[in-house]
Amino acid sequence: MSRQPFALALRITTLAGSVAIAAGALLLGGCSSCSHSEDAGSTPSPSAHSAATSLPHNAPVAATKPADPDARARAATLVKKLGRDHFLIGMGNDLANDHDQDGAYTLGPKLDLHYAYLVGLTGKNGWPDWSPNGTFVNLLSDSADKHGVVPMFTLYSMAAEGEGNAAALTNDAYMKAYWQGARLLFERLGAFGKPAIVHFEPDFWAFTQQQAADPSTLAVQVKAHAPDCAAQPDTMVGMGHCLVALARKYAPKTLVGFHASPWASSDPESITKYLLDIGAGDADLMVIETLDR
Repeated sequence: MSRQPFALALRITTLAGSVAIAAGALLLGGCSSCSHSEDAGSTPSPSAHSAATSLPHNAPVAATKPADPDARARAATLVKKLGRDHFLIGMGNDLANDHDQDGAYTLGPKLDLHYAYLVGLTGKNGWPDWSPNGTFVNLLSDSADKHGVVPMFTLYSMAAEGEGNAAALTNDAYMKAYWQGARLLFERLGAFGKPAIVHFEPDFWAFTQQQAADPSTLAVQVKAHAPDCAAQPDTMVGMGHCLVALARKYAPKTLVGFHASPWASSDPESITKYLLDIGAGDADLMVIETLDR
């Protein structure tokens, strides 16, 4: 399916609250063919025009609360972790065979962020197979660093056998490959050793919310294939918290965030609660759609 470019803005508020932009980023890119290979030079995008918002830990569930008065301070802290002090501009869906020639680096003015999608699974022409030992991540992180840009990655592996495919969550082979890839991503970013951003599974959380409004009731294979998360339950709650835990353990300088799809529910409070239940309150930012086309 053809998808449009998206924008990303770091926004300080509750998921369902009013907007208070204190610092942010605009990322431009798109996907006409949604090819899943590096050589194709394109990467799939999430629902069109997304914005990332920093989410306070244990944020209250309230659809009508005013903008957070501490928004600017938290936004400044978040952006400082990326080595910046201003509104950020970025670009993606622009890969070239020579990553020094990726589109973000050929515009003239230096951008702040460069993003790429990591799709598929190990052994199935997924991103871990594009370069030995998952070093595709480092090809992009190192080229971004060379150009003074912060690398950003969208982990998009839960759609490898179709979007919203809940059967994959309890498929032993699928989830083994999934958790291997997730850990590998953060190991590679840990080896990079500098600030980066990872956006977790766009739209996936909306599909799972529609299938089970209570994430603790939807079974997921976690413990069997993610030993770092042995204390987590084998549910969607455990899956979300495990992704955050892997980032914190293996890539502590990487900022991470979930994706909030407005179509997950007609009730914004339920979307907020669902994402907080699966670990968004322990993450650093939230990605949302700001325009559908």
